[in-house]
Amino acid sequence: ATRVSLDNQAGAQAAVAHLASLGHRKIGYLGGQQDAPTNVARRQGWLAGLRAAGVSPRRSWARELVSDSTVGEQMTQAAENARALLDPAEGVTAIFCFSDLLAAMLCRVALDMGRRTPQDLSIVGFDNLSWTALYNPPLTTVTQPLDEMGRAAGQALLDELARRDSAGPDSAPGREIVIQPQLIVRESTAAPAKENLA
Repeated sequence: ATRVSLDNQAGAQAAVAHLASLGHRKIGYLGGQQDAPTNVARRQGWLAGLRAAGVSPRRSWARELVSDSTVGEQMTQAAENARALLDPAEGVTAIFCFSDLLAAMLCRVALDMGRRTPQDLSIVGFDNLSWTALYNPPLTTVTQPLDEMGRAAGQALLDELARRDSAGPDSAPGREIVIQPQLIVRESTAAPAKENLA
């Protein structure tokens, strides 16, 4: 069977490359469930992006959710993780988030701590949910091209059915189609404030 997937690692790496191109070097990762495959791929992309920018990250710059917690516990834990990343001792000037929901929560936590987005902290989400363009500020995010993924899945199914009709049910080898995500730059990212570069 054919599988259509998103290159989560490439999307995360593009987000970090964008932040690095603005001048950020201390870039955190506000992650999802620590052992979930999507989170692992996005964390790897974050690390690859930092290494490509010549940055050696601190272990404390990545904060992820414990996988066996409830949804309510995860939101509490995510807020705690956000506060930890925003600790002035960490010096983080930008944060790549596992999802748009975490990015929106991070904006709120940062504001509660007196840090404005993007003046004091740049934030990038992932998913390009419909509300992200309307958020204040409009959220820079990595989009999952669902239309393209759907077309690829539909075409793969048609191709597989045609092969089975002509050569039998066991003739269709499995394959994977990997779709590349796109970075959508909006207003939640900017160059770091001069006083944050020390």
